[in-house]
Amino acid sequence: MRLQEACYRVVKHYDILRTIFVESKGQLWQVSLSEMKPEYEIFNAQSNEIKSSIEKLCEDDLRRSRKLGSSFIRFMTIKHDSGSHKLVLRISHSQFDGYSWPKVLETLSAIYNNQPLLIAPKFAQYIDFCARQKNDSLKYWASRLTDSSFPNWSSTNTDQYRMQPRRQAECKRDNYNAY
Repeated sequence: MRLQEACYRVVKHYDILRTIFVESKGQLWQVSLSEMKPEYEIFNAQSNEIKSSIEKLCEDDLRRSRKLGSSFIRFMTIKHDSGSHKLVLRISHSQFDGYSWPKVLETLSAIYNNQPLLIAPKFAQYIDFCARQKNDSLKYWASRLTDSSFPNWSSTNTDQYRMQPRRQAECKRDNYNAY
């Protein structure tokens, strides 16, 4: 099937999509696999409306357990008697952001339509870029703050300005996108 092959190829194209997460000595680690065939399943719509079939599929998928050391990516195609098909993708938000997600979708479309592929930066290149950005930022602020003095707040009640610790809300849902 052409769509299934396109999904496999987009995972091969982006190493972040071949990333799994493992725990070692109490810490989480990202491991980028050189090869990985993601889960791809085809479902038939169970009702007259494909939207309700997508919602049920996503609800059922939420109940499935996720295990460290295995891929969080899952491709699901829903076929309807009318000939309409929808592709549902499950992916961890730790594998994409607002910038990279459109690139992944553009690449999937290009593969499906036999068009030239976008060049995908390697994950190591991205990490190196982030480190350089951080170093450049530290240099910039160090130069801007040279000869500045620390404010004397001893005469004010600083407790009112102290940041209160916040508990991060645990994410209870995965990210789903239907196309």
